[in-house]
Amino acid sequence: MSRRVGGTWTAAENVTHDSTASLSPAMTRGQDGALHMVWEDKWGDNSRILYACCPDSAWSEPVCLSREGALATSPAIAAASDGKIYVVWAEREKNRQNVFCRELSRGEWKGPVQVNGGGHSGTRPSVATGSRATVHVVWEGHRHDKPAICYRQKTGRRWQTEAELTDGSSKAFRPVVAAGPGGSAYAAWYDDRWGVPQATLRVREDGKWGPVCRVNESDAPTYFVTVEVDKSGGAHLLFQDRRRGTYDVYYKRGATQ
Repeated sequence: MSRRVGGTWTAAENVTHDSTASLSPAMTRGQDGALHMVWEDKWGDNSRILYACCPDSAWSEPVCLSREGALATSPAIAAASDGKIYVVWAEREKNRQNVFCRELSRGEWKGPVQVNGGGHSGTRPSVATGSRATVHVVWEGHRHDKPAICYRQKTGRRWQTEAELTDGSSKAFRPVVAAGPGGSAYAAWYDDRWGVPQATLRVREDGKWGPVCRVNESDAPTYFVTVEVDKSGGAHLLFQDRRRGTYDVYYKRGATQ
């Protein structure tokens, strides 16, 4: 499908210019209008997380955000209302995976800060920024000898205590998070507590997490959930479902109460 947006599309531009593989790109737009991009870059036997920005019409030279010698994957990026940029990713080193976060503030990178703790591994992070200088991070951890969903919030300069959003009764995978109005957060993932993997949502309001909610009404397996939240707090979910015998993408909206 070809689409015109105020004219014709520009020619595709190679923004990584690397002799090795560049994977898993993610992008956001900052408060100043600049584009900010991260991706996974293969580097010998390992991989690293690179960042570049486009304040006008040209992309900057890449900057490495991950630690040297580690296998870094799964980057995600979000722009905050105060102009800061947050990047999260997973790193494997010495047979353990951890989730890291770096903050770009006034042109300088801070961190990295390890987000997961307590001796539990973490991978596949997602990040969102909300009001009141709040940063929300979710990731797929390993607790109770199975995949679990974990969450941590940064408010101002302080990281809050890590929380587990699942209870150990099921396997849960590939979380995503979106910020809602009033400091709320919406975490979605797929979870097999109902016998087969199902789209699952949990909402944090007034500093407290609500119940784990099954979103899909079908008994067919559901995978790869994503969520966005509108200004009124309505949740918009997409997920992959095979209720017709083949995989389709479904959309649901949850209105505010």
